[in-house]
Amino acid sequence: MSQTTKEFSETARARNNVSTGKRRNDPDRNITPGEARRAIYIDFEALAGHEPALVGYSVDKKPIQVVTDDRLQSAADAKGLSVTPFGRLMDELHQRAVTEGRRIVAFTQHELRVTKEWCGIDLGDHYADGRKIGKWWFNRFEPCTRPTEWSLAGFEKCLGIERPPHFGYQKAAKRLRDVLVQLERRFEYDRLTPVAKAKWMKLLDYNAMDVESLVRLVRRAADDLDPTT
Repeated sequence: MSQTTKEFSETARARNNVSTGKRRNDPDRNITPGEARRAIYIDFEALAGHEPALVGYSVDKKPIQVVTDDRLQSAADAKGLSVTPFGRLMDELHQRAVTEGRRIVAFTQHELRVTKEWCGIDLGDHYADGRKIGKWWFNRFEPCTRPTEWSLAGFEKCLGIERPPHFGYQKAAKRLRDVLVQLERRFEYDRLTPVAKAKWMKLLDYNAMDVESLVRLVRRAADDLDPTT
């Protein structure tokens, strides 16, 4: 090996070690199996430029959905969902994470930014990014064909999760908008068209599946990446 090649190899190895060290020390990416089991998993549904109208979350395998836009009061009542202002709900979840020593997990940094923007609550000390965790897991174990994009849908395929076709992808905002428009015109959920009611149900189902898929991804990744096993 020439001196130049040797120096290049050593430099590349050093950079790789630094990169690996950063990954290991990244609090958004690191989560233990115990933390993954006890985490609060969250997912928001909102119109662009507005605070979330629906928050789905799961704690200890118990899925919960809370409507955070009071314009959806009658739609929430129809499905037995509570209505709570977004800021109050996130404060409650944050305080629970702090007092019970739980992590708050979402698929990307989106929920972290939205919570900070709309209610001034910084989840950072307890936050974990499911996509970062999933990418680290994939790059370490390559459990399936590399996804074409690092989306939740891509990880669902990797985990063998089959999303019902009628749930679709990237349709939540349109469904939410359509339901809000109908409620503005007809005032009560019972007066909505069957199509609008179906969109509300699909939105709830879509949100619930996003949360469940996130739980399965992060718990699987945490178990496989556990350095003690």
